[in-house]
Amino acid sequence: MSIMNPDEKAKWVAALRSGQYKQCRTSQLYDGKGGYCCLGVALVAIEGIQPNTSYGFLPYGKFGLSQKLQEALALSNDINEYKALEEYFDLILEDYKKLGFDTMPAIDPNTGMSDFNQIADWIEANL
Repeated sequence: MSIMNPDEKAKWVAALRSGQYKQCRTSQLYDGKGGYCCLGVALVAIEGIQPNTSYGFLPYGKFGLSQKLQEALALSNDINEYKALEEYFDLILEDYKKLGFDTMPAIDPNTGMSDFNQIADWIEANL
């Protein structure tokens, strides 16, 4: 069962893989310096809207994404420096499992975040 509209999902995945968007290390939709989180890329790719730097999440249910799922995706994009990386990965995976997913986007242990290609792979397989 697909959570997202297939056309919207295809636009989002293509945009994440395009290399057109610089990935920021925060969970803001847009960091004001040319960097986006994966949710910010969705807003631009699907609706053509440039996100405001003050937004952290899309409106509830936007593109079929619940607030909790958006929070989990944002965590995949953010570095949590006060926890050991293994513990951090376990906490994020626990969030995904609570949402009914067996997996989460792959996270590079050197950077503590998922790159846009890893996130696109997960979206394609799970949403």
